[in-house]
Amino acid sequence: MKIIVLCEKCGNAAEIKSETVGKLAYVQNQFKNRFRIDKNDVQIETSTSLNLNEQFIDELSSTEDEEEVLEVLEGHMLDNIDFESELSSLRVDCQNCGDYIVFTEIH
Repeated sequence: MKIIVLCEKCGNAAEIKSETVGKLAYVQNQFKNRFRIDKNDVQIETSTSLNLNEQFIDELSSTEDEEEVLEVLEGHMLDNIDFESELSSLRVDCQNCGDYIVFTEIH
């Protein structure tokens, strides 16, 4: 599979395709100063929710000092929190003429 980015305004173009067996496409390398994705123009929606299990609560409530609390948190906190993130928009700028496109509704 490949994606062709073509600026309709000036004709600037780049072809993005996988360079490895794992189907990874290194976008910045293939844009070669023709197009740019600025990290400030990427929108990522995130959410966090607690999913506390009983063993974690028991261990945490049986701690006697701050050091023990930190040990329990470091050892089990990630197992008790659900993190989700979703790319919601991505802007690609033409380095030649400045035109751009914003990809949205990426689900």
